[in-house]
Amino acid sequence: MLEDSTPDRERAHNLYGSEELSVLPYVGDLYGSVGPRIMLLLESQYAPSEADGGKASVSGRRLANWNVDLLSWHISRKESQKILTKVSRLLKSYLQVDIDERDVLRQTTFYNFIQFMIERGTQANDEQITASMFAFTKVLRIADPDIVISFGQGRVRSYLERYANLIGITLPQNCEFMPFRIGRATILNTSHPAAQFSYSSALNDLRTQIASTNTEAQWLPDGSVCPGCGREGRHVPRYPAAICRRCETVAVDKEGAFLDIQSAPLDRNFSFTVAGLACAASEAKFGGIVVQPVSAWVATGYQVESRSG
Repeated sequence: MLEDSTPDRERAHNLYGSEELSVLPYVGDLYGSVGPRIMLLLESQYAPSEADGGKASVSGRRLANWNVDLLSWHISRKESQKILTKVSRLLKSYLQVDIDERDVLRQTTFYNFIQFMIERGTQANDEQITASMFAFTKVLRIADPDIVISFGQGRVRSYLERYANLIGITLPQNCEFMPFRIGRATILNTSHPAAQFSYSSALNDLRTQIASTNTEAQWLPDGSVCPGCGREGRHVPRYPAAICRRCETVAVDKEGAFLDIQSAPLDRNFSFTVAGLACAASEAKFGGIVVQPVSAWVATGYQVESRSG
């Protein structure tokens, strides 16, 4: 049992304790069990003021649990954080859920990109940024998010662009942020929730980016690969490009609002986006709903079946 253990600390240490991370991510107790798996990504944890003991007092276990405790205290109302209040309010609108703003954070994992304690007014150096990139790889592998919402169109955005280049993803230069994918995760970007934060602008950023169709569908004839995430498919040769059930949870309409597949129109003319793919839903031959990229419906020659009655 961890010293001064809490359920949130135990959860984080059980997942990441062997990964040699300086600062552990917060992992909500509902992460992965309710809706899409969303990672909230900010820049760094900042050293407390001299009145609070200064940077020297932040080390060891306290630093490791920094994110975990920050979120736990905010959710339990032990210590409110203005930035987290803004993030949770945005997330509630984005997910279109009718629950307490603080509780919506329990469905997420929260992580600061920079793995070091940074003094306010300063920036991470190249060595710290490089080390943090490798730590981010570990966190993505274990958290396995469907969506990463990165906050900060300055340094956080530049870190992500450098990270994309590091792993071989080329992003367009001198243009608006284009969502890109790392494995299953779609990386989105909006402004930092600081004093001039605009909820409407941030919500528009997220919905516009996730609704974009910038991915070419790939599948195998035996249906063994999901074209949305590249992982295990539905194994139905009749529908070889069927989207897996988990990818269905990140389906959005043309406005970027999350879509309930079970109530989506069964019409090839009604397309929506899943993981950067333009998709359409059909009633499967033996019951249920099947989703495939529009290009796959065309390539395989199937007609989208309408609901009877």
